[in-house]
Amino acid sequence: MMIKQASDLFKVSNSVLVIDLCDAVSRVDINSIKGSITSHLNGIYFKDDISPIIQDGGDYYWKDGDNWYLFESLEEILTKGMSIYTLGKQSGYELLLSNKYFNMMSKHIHIGPTYTSIIARIAIIILLRYVESLCSYSRFGSYGLYIGNELTNDVLETIEDGVIRTTDTLFNFIDNDYWNIYFCKVKDNLLIIEKSVDFRIYDWHRQRDLYAE
Repeated sequence: MMIKQASDLFKVSNSVLVIDLCDAVSRVDINSIKGSITSHLNGIYFKDDISPIIQDGGDYYWKDGDNWYLFESLEEILTKGMSIYTLGKQSGYELLLSNKYFNMMSKHIHIGPTYTSIIARIAIIILLRYVESLCSYSRFGSYGLYIGNELTNDVLETIEDGVIRTTDTLFNFIDNDYWNIYFCKVKDNLLIIEKSVDFRIYDWHRQRDLYAE
């Protein structure tokens, strides 16, 4: 978009792009890179979710009558099938997962992320770096998504080849709106990117227009 005056920035209304990460990585040739990727993101995961429902290293509790006990390991959480609680500093014990839900979903719960979820995390970084390359005013950082292993160029190229269609979708979403600012968040297995007005740029053009009058 060619900016002639500050009001031009508002000609592009705020809009949102939602990317299904499982769909985005479904075209990645996972078998060709399985031996080249690992993850230190241990925890208990549901199916191919990219974030654990229970993080390794956290304190989780189970209850027997009036007594509370600390789970000793992720394996114990899986085998006991008890309701899982966390301990708040002020609120006391809070239910995280009920035993009914946990046991109902037990076939889909496992320790450690799947290859699909690891690749989805890498795909997020690739897609956000792509947005940054087009829109210099948007900076996302790693969002805590670094998976903790060195990735070879072959692995990155394989993942990039798989998500190329999603990259095209991003390109069309951004269009010529390079002067806008973009925000992102990850919810469940969705990458949500919002296009908005960068008020720093708007204010610069507004002041320029004022001085030009």
